[in-house]
Amino acid sequence: MEFSVEQIAGLAQLSLSPEEAEGLARDFAGILQFAAQMKEPEPVQRTAVAPSPLREDSPAPSLPREELLQNAPQTRDGFFVLPRAVGGRDDA
Repeated sequence: MEFSVEQIAGLAQLSLSPEEAEGLARDFAGILQFAAQMKEPEPVQRTAVAPSPLREDSPAPSLPREELLQNAPQTRDGFFVLPRAVGGRDDA
């Protein structure tokens, strides 16, 4: 189904000069050409997976809990105490 710029302008209740209609016709043609390209998938070339630049994930000893908590503003039962973010009591 094809439409002319004049038909589209009429549906949109636009009054166009001949120069504006010609410019829109070029724009529509470009848009339709781009849309046609989008229908065709681009070929994908598989590449080798590069090794991760991150260190290997392996278990290692951590710092003692007392050392981790020593600069915390508030702790309870060996854990950090933080203000509630969503509802509830502040002392829970």
